[in-house]
Amino acid sequence: MSKIILFGNGHLGQFLLPKLKNYDVVSTKTKSDKNNIEYNLGQPIPREFTDQPSAVIWTIPPRQYYLKSLKQANTYFSQKVPWFFISSTSVYLSGSVNEDSPLNGTSENAKRLVELENYLSQQERSVTVLRPGGLVDEYRHPARFLSQKTTIENGLDPVNLVHTDDVANFIQHLLANPRFMGTTYNLVSDTSMTKKDYYLPFLKNYFNSSPDFSESTHSLKSVSNKKAKSLGFKFKDVSFSNLKLLFAQGSQ
Repeated sequence: MSKIILFGNGHLGQFLLPKLKNYDVVSTKTKSDKNNIEYNLGQPIPREFTDQPSAVIWTIPPRQYYLKSLKQANTYFSQKVPWFFISSTSVYLSGSVNEDSPLNGTSENAKRLVELENYLSQQERSVTVLRPGGLVDEYRHPARFLSQKTTIENGLDPVNLVHTDDVANFIQHLLANPRFMGTTYNLVSDTSMTKKDYYLPFLKNYFNSSPDFSESTHSLKSVSNKKAKSLGFKFKDVSFSNLKLLFAQGSQ
């Protein structure tokens, strides 16, 4: 059975692991348990890892020592081993963007991701960079955080979201079709709405909350998913009528 190494078995990993049943997956967490090896950024690569798995998947959020870990792993794993790196659409600042647009995001996370992407782009190995929008699903949704607010800025900005399961499905799709690996893909749903129009139904129906959305904009960032869809991939609809929040009070 082919082996896959998953660095960072977090929320995305819970959606990804069931799709990798045909692989022997070795995964890490910051603390070991019966299913995961302990690994923290900056530490040496665990000895339990073979140096030639079928693929290595990086899903750890941008943090200190990430670049150091990538450099260590790049030396440890054979250059023949393809990598997947989970980045984010935060690397784009504003406007209508695609995979070839400038990486000019200004947040600290965005700057770290750009640094990591730039390093990976200089390596000889095959690296597939995935840039998902904000992750949403039945168990995780920004509406929970927004429900604590009375005023929400930039209500006219477009949302760029993706179902967590779509990110997992896309990785599975590429593993089954390796000729599409080794490049960059934006992963965002077709749900095209303003922040106000998207979030307000969730807030009202699940959290009994009706904050004021300012009639303003900040970035007007609209991320293209055409490249991913050109592979025949279909994204889930993450709008209110199609996404049921199982963690919220109004979901009973």
